[in-house]
Parts: sequence; structure tokens; C-alpha cells
Amino acid sequence: MISSGMKKHIVGTNSFGYNPMRDFVGLPFKDFEVKKVYDFCKIANHVNFKIFNNEHQFFSNFFIDCGINKIDIYHFFNSIALSGKPWLVTYETALPRYNPLSEFGLKILASDNCRKIIAISQRAIDIQRFFLAKTQKYENKILRKIIKLHPAQELYVSSVNAKTYNRELIFTIVGSEFFRKGGLEVLSAFDKLIQELEYDDIYCYTSFDRCYR
Repeated sequence: MISSGMKKHIVGTNSFGYNPMRDFVGLPFKDFEVKKVYDFCKIANHVNFKIFNNEHQFFSNFFIDCGINKIDIYHFFNSIALSGKPWLVTYETALPRYNPLSEFGLKILASDNCRKIIAISQRAIDIQRFFLAKTQKYENKILRKIIKLHPAQELYVSSVNAKTYNRELIFTIVGSEFFRKGGLEVLSAFDKLIQELEYDDIYCYTSFDRCYR
């Protein structure tokens, strides 16, 4: 722990988007302060997008600081770093994101500067294991760094007993790329559960039309 008279540790990151905010930027740390820092890859990717109207695979998945950021450690979401500073990464599917079989990317993940790899689900760990088994060169070093930590969720009730129920259940799916991210499978699973739910009305909201029982 840091005493009250000491400065907070500074954690650098390259994005304050939804996923970083939910997973680490927006959490109430007492001893750490998260700051958005300079990322030359983001600058290069922006220029590439302006010229070619698409994102560059390398620039959109890597971080390069050239040593100019004054931080203690980096924390990224889905990005890996070419930096002399220690760093960790939280990911949702597999790393390196642009190609999980890239030897260059795997070598960086296996390096000593990469201190921890945080999967947001068991599925993410399983996918990473699948790709690492195909390469094996860095498999053990990378697997030792992987842990599972689900995204933080603020508690709205202290227990299930504190919740109130009525006879209507509303099921809402929020997000883009509905089918690629398993939306159809979720609806199929929900359809099977309907017979077990004791509700008068069940509504489902998606990015498509409203459906109901």
C-alpha cells in the first residue's frame, strides 16, 4: 500500500473507450491514476484512415511510445506494446488481435515487459489456448501470464432477495454485429428457457424488430 504522503502510481493507456473504461480506467483505485498517453500507432493509424479509408492492421493493434510517456506501467485493451516500460493487457477474444498466430506478436506477449494477460472470460482463455497450441514456441511463457477477470459491474442490489419482480420479463440485447457475436445463439438459448419461466409476458428487444411471446 502507498502511504498518504506518497504520489499515486501512474498507469498509462491509449484509449478511454467503453471497454477500457469498464475494465480498468473507470474503476475507483485509491493508489493508481490512469492517464491517456501518447501513442504513435494511433497517430499513424489516423493518417492511414484519412488516406486509405481503412484501419491499418499493425497500427490499430500495437502501441509505440518511443519512451516519451512518464508513467509507471501501461494497461491496454486488446493492444500489445512495443515499449521498454512494463505493461499488461486485457483482451476479449485472442491476442495478437490482428493474427493470433503471428510469431512477432506472440514474441512480444512472451517478453518480460508483458507482465500479465487478463482474459475477460473463460471463452477468451480457451480461444487463446487453441491458437497457442498451434505454435507452441511461446505457449508456456504466455499461458503462465493469463488470468481470468470478469469486467467489473456495479451492484444495484445487495442480494437476489432484494430484487422485486412482476409478471413481465424484458430481455434486451445491446451491441453491434449481432450475428457475429452470437446473437442468434443467445435467442435460441432464451427460447428454450421460456418454457421454464413463470411470466405472463416475455419481451425481447434487439437491433431488429421487437419480438414477444
